[in-house]
Amino acid sequence: MKAISMFRRCLSTPTLSQVKKLEPPGPKFEDLPSYNAYDPERMHLLWEDLSKQYGPVFQVKNSSEPSMYFLSDVQDIHKMFKVTAKNPIRPFFESYRVVRERNENNFFEQGKLGLMCQHGEEWWRVRSKVQVHTNKPQTIATYIPKMDDIGKEFVERMAKLRNENNELPDDFIKELYKWALEIMALVSLNKRIGGFEGSEDSKKLTEAADKIMANIAECEYGDKSWRHTPTAAFNTLKENHDFWIRYTESEVNKCYEELLSNKPDGSKPLNVMESMLLTPGLSRKDVIITMMDFVMAAIDTTAQTVAFTLYSLASNPQQQKRLQQEIDSIGGDAEDGLTSSQMANIPFLPNRFLKKHFDCFPQVH
Repeated sequence: MKAISMFRRCLSTPTLSQVKKLEPPGPKFEDLPSYNAYDPERMHLLWEDLSKQYGPVFQVKNSSEPSMYFLSDVQDIHKMFKVTAKNPIRPFFESYRVVRERNENNFFEQGKLGLMCQHGEEWWRVRSKVQVHTNKPQTIATYIPKMDDIGKEFVERMAKLRNENNELPDDFIKELYKWALEIMALVSLNKRIGGFEGSEDSKKLTEAADKIMANIAECEYGDKSWRHTPTAAFNTLKENHDFWIRYTESEVNKCYEELLSNKPDGSKPLNVMESMLLTPGLSRKDVIITMMDFVMAAIDTTAQTVAFTLYSLASNPQQQKRLQQEIDSIGGDAEDGLTSSQMANIPFLPNRFLKKHFDCFPQVH
């Protein structure tokens, strides 16, 4: 690909003057608000507009920071991910990082700020140890019964939310966010939080998570004066971030105490949190930070992925029918609950439908 070969020439060129000649085009960061497609809450529309204007490789120049480079060709993106797999450098979430660097209670150690904020060797130190557990089928299987319960409850809730025309409410995406938080809390907090019932915990956690993501967007794409003097958005981000870290710390500590009391003997598989707490080279703080970041990174992406998947199924009734038949043939009426072996025998969903779906609607688009 031309874009990749250009990057290779940049990396191998010895003189700065030659590198500058190969710099891709693009606007200055401070000029972004002047574009018609600019909307801090829908930045993907701006990136689409810029890729049409400047081509498959463009940069956003910044006078005070390194430029951000954007790729839109899928082959270029694949190669870039492959080259940077162990050392990704991501410019986003700077405000999130600064909140952790400035923590008054000294919870965060210098240079150990979590997967969402860290780069280089420290990022790989944590990621390499965490992914051993998050990618292990035996570990994932421990969640299937409870996740199946959550799914059944959600389907029942969907039925109750339908109106006289059998339609779901216009703000149904909010319900998907409740479901996503309930799923992620099961993994990251080791518990059900009662989101469908509107428990106090779920209300507080949901509100705090919403404010974290909203104020990260405000800080990253809006007024940047928080770098020098804390703004309202930065203070709100910090307040809700600190609430989440305290809550996560409490739940991880409970799990740790249970492990000390009931020393695992290998007779039953451990879940993600338990496995991480027993992993050499991961501190309890590493686990706490990672568990919180799991939730922050996954609520939006999980809910949006399901929303667009449902849209794709509704738009393709024949594919929906095929998937339903496949699930029914394997799971029956599912009275006994879903099992990992049953999930492994649903080839159409992951191998055909979802691959095509993600081509059209990438998770982080």
